[in-house]
Amino acid sequence: MIKIQREVALKDFSNYKIGGNASYFLNAGTKEDLIEGLKEWKEISKDLSEKRKKIFLLGGGTNILFPDDGFDGLVIKNSIDGISLDQDRVTAGAGTLFSNLVAFCVNNSLSGLEWAGGMPGTVGGAIRGNAGAFGGETKDNVLQVTSLNLDTLEEITRDGKECQFSYRNSIFKKEVKNEIIVSVVFSFSKGSQEKIKEQVLKEVEFRQKKHPLESPNLGSIFKNVPFDSIPQTCKEELSQYVKNDPGRGSFGQAYKLYCQFG
Repeated sequence: MIKIQREVALKDFSNYKIGGNASYFLNAGTKEDLIEGLKEWKEISKDLSEKRKKIFLLGGGTNILFPDDGFDGLVIKNSIDGISLDQDRVTAGAGTLFSNLVAFCVNNSLSGLEWAGGMPGTVGGAIRGNAGAFGGETKDNVLQVTSLNLDTLEEITRDGKECQFSYRNSIFKKEVKNEIIVSVVFSFSKGSQEKIKEQVLKEVEFRQKKHPLESPNLGSIFKNVPFDSIPQTCKEELSQYVKNDPGRGSFGQAYKLYCQFG
């Protein structure tokens, strides 16, 4: 069965709703779909130039701005979905919406992702960029991450430490370029469902006020600048803009620091 499509509009897979076509497109709903699609791609790419053999991995499309001329290569949409529970451990497919994972935690009285209430994107994307806000980060609850080598089709499993998480970063973003995340195992603690739900809804309300997703947008797109990286001569002048909570500072303050030192 053919898995790879031709000339697929990328605007349909981005929150900005703009962008040209992908010359080749694979929407992988399962690990088996992914493997079969990659085998198919090996056959197709034999007759392509090296430039056209490039691969782009796509998650939820919530932080992607596609160019009008599209992508002349293979775009792999990671749609590997599903969540399962074993005591306090939760396994989620990389294509699972992070919002669905948060809802699952609420329904099962599992604490640890309250900060992510209302956050868009997928589990795989959150792992790659170590998504975080309001003092929490994805890495805080990660036990292990399983990925698939795009060339050998070999599965690789790393624990949290081996993923080399840092501020909005991971080994999948800074070093590993030929793997796609397949699934993630999280560890959460039992808590009061009422309190967990209350905190999640609080963050949902905050995000809806700041980033109404009914209109095309990417939410907050700026990283915080580490205060220690700012020249000593500027620290006194900029001290009023320091954000003690990484999620609740104003957009303008983050933008001003980004423009000067980002």
